[in-house]
Amino acid sequence: MNRLMLVSATVVSLLSVACASAVAVRPTPASVAGLYDTKVTRVEGNCPLGTEDAETEVTVGASPSVVLLRHGGTTYGGRLEDDGRFRMGERTVQVDGIDYHLAVVGRFTAEVLDARVTVTWGSAPACRVIVKWHGPRRMG
Repeated sequence: MNRLMLVSATVVSLLSVACASAVAVRPTPASVAGLYDTKVTRVEGNCPLGTEDAETEVTVGASPSVVLLRHGGTTYGGRLEDDGRFRMGERTVQVDGIDYHLAVVGRFTAEVLDARVTVTWGSAPACRVIVKWHGPRRMG
């Protein structure tokens, strides 16, 4: 009987360790803050739009769940979800008299920033281009 209890206790102990290691750590703005070497690639679009790799700076916002992204001179703010996903508020940037509307959605995973940015501008017909941001956090 004692041997059975010992085996049962060992199994329960092993299972609890395995389950604890499978639980993801909840990201916080402070845990994802830093500089990311971001590669920008065009995914799709109906108009020409050049892309350029750029550093992305991630900082903590005014609220404990808010994260700020600064990329290409524009800052976006949004809520960081428990699973690392985020959706930034839409920004409008004017270049050469044209209003470009930018919407950013993405996720932080294992020291990496992954996002899709939808850029729209013009009318009749409107232009729409989607680019991908991908980059590791710079260490050190």
